[in-house]
Amino acid sequence: MKHTIYIILSLVMMFSLVGCSNKDTEVVISKFIATDSGVSYSESDVYRDYSAEEATSISFADGGAEISGSGAVCSQNLLTIEAAGTYILTGDFNGTINIKADEDAIVQLVLNNVNIHSDNGPGIYEKKAEKLVILLPEGTVNTIEDAKEYADKSDSAPTGAVYAKDDMTITGEGRLNIVANNNDGLVSKGSLIIMSGEIYVAAADDCIVGKKLLAVKDGEISLTAGGHGLKVTDEEAGKLVIESGNINITAKGDGINSANTVTLIAMVLTVDAEDDGIHADKELCIQGGTINILKSNEGLEAVSIVINEGEISLVSLDDGINACGGVNNQGFGGARKNNGAIEGKSTNAADLETPCLTINGGNIYVDAAGDGLDSNGVIVMNGGFVYVSGSTDSNNNATDYESSFTMNGGTIIASGSSGMYQSVSEGSKCYAIDYFANGNIAAGTECSLYDGDKLLYSFVNKKSANAILIAGEELENGKEYTLVIGKDTVKVVASEGSNGGFGMVNGKGNRDCEGRGERC
Repeated sequence: MKHTIYIILSLVMMFSLVGCSNKDTEVVISKFIATDSGVSYSESDVYRDYSAEEATSISFADGGAEISGSGAVCSQNLLTIEAAGTYILTGDFNGTINIKADEDAIVQLVLNNVNIHSDNGPGIYEKKAEKLVILLPEGTVNTIEDAKEYADKSDSAPTGAVYAKDDMTITGEGRLNIVANNNDGLVSKGSLIIMSGEIYVAAADDCIVGKKLLAVKDGEISLTAGGHGLKVTDEEAGKLVIESGNINITAKGDGINSANTVTLIAMVLTVDAEDDGIHADKELCIQGGTINILKSNEGLEAVSIVINEGEISLVSLDDGINACGGVNNQGFGGARKNNGAIEGKSTNAADLETPCLTINGGNIYVDAAGDGLDSNGVIVMNGGFVYVSGSTDSNNNATDYESSFTMNGGTIIASGSSGMYQSVSEGSKCYAIDYFANGNIAAGTECSLYDGDKLLYSFVNKKSANAILIAGEELENGKEYTLVIGKDTVKVVASEGSNGGFGMVNGKGNRDCEGRGERC
């Protein structure tokens, strides 16, 4: 079997619906559409054709509004919707759409080539309803822009160009442009669902924010954020789920940020972030799709990270994939930094789960200036393929863990510094080759591993390195292999790894993640 590694940014999409754990089990009744994501979509979330005769039509022109139908009134720069129903908006409006209906009302806004610009607040503000549904008819282009400063400066003031105090859904095949000059772009203080559509958001702070749930069923989404791109705020029950779609995020903060969990299924996701590429305070589960993190401080970060499938390529200025807790763990030599103290969170070890990185499958490419694979607890690899180009700094590892790295299947190739080298742990089902060069292996050096005349692996050493770890289910204990590094050839032997590489720790570590598999 031949593995040729190319560190590239365009990867082949792989779709997989292997399930992650869902602690918040939902009761699904007949009017809901259940999916493998654990999210339930109601009938009102699905785009449906509307009848102009049965809807209220609102045409904006000359600074006012011509209203045909009931449920809406316009006074100067404020259009108020007072009842459930469907409202078709068209034209240019300088003001705010204010929704104040009954608490059980579902209000549908059909954006039919409408441009809304507010000089003193949000463009759309849902104050009271059961749900706001924004319909984007195919072929339409709609723009919503808020004020740079809001007249309402109270603690309960809206914080987004499109702001809902209750649930909100975006659906349809049209285009929605949101320019958020004040703070956030698209905000729901309940659940926010994006079923489809072309959505472009440029925000002074966060682009798209949900409290209990932010779910992307499908769509073309492009975000430019002064803060985070996609965000969920509820620490206890918040879920950020992406099932499909093509999403591009450029962010000054995190590309994706959740105060609780993140689940990614089969999307194409591209992130350019100045902080973390994808961050979850608790659990991150990747079931498939293509993830390309062009730039980040840390690529993937959560207390528990599970990768079941997918094509993942990431570049990080610090750790590539980081399973972290809030404790300032000091590794051997006392040199390990605080890899995971989450701002504002407890640092009491009793309050935290054991950090765990579990890899069950997928193809993962990591280019890290810090640690490549990093866990403040344990790493468990059951399958998949991982290539790590680690740091040139001797204080960082291509693979770094506090307790153990148990390898039961798959293949990992990791190159980096030998200064704090760690191999796979004793007791792993896979055997390892730990190679330490006399000098530096230059960046761009082609490397290959042979079993006799059979090529097992070939890769390009991306950055200068002096240590290489190769471990996988194809290697046999005690067997000699040939490692070709540029023009040099050396004989290497596969054996059982040791927890610290140089025997600095006992290799028996905490195995809390073993057996969790897909449910970690």
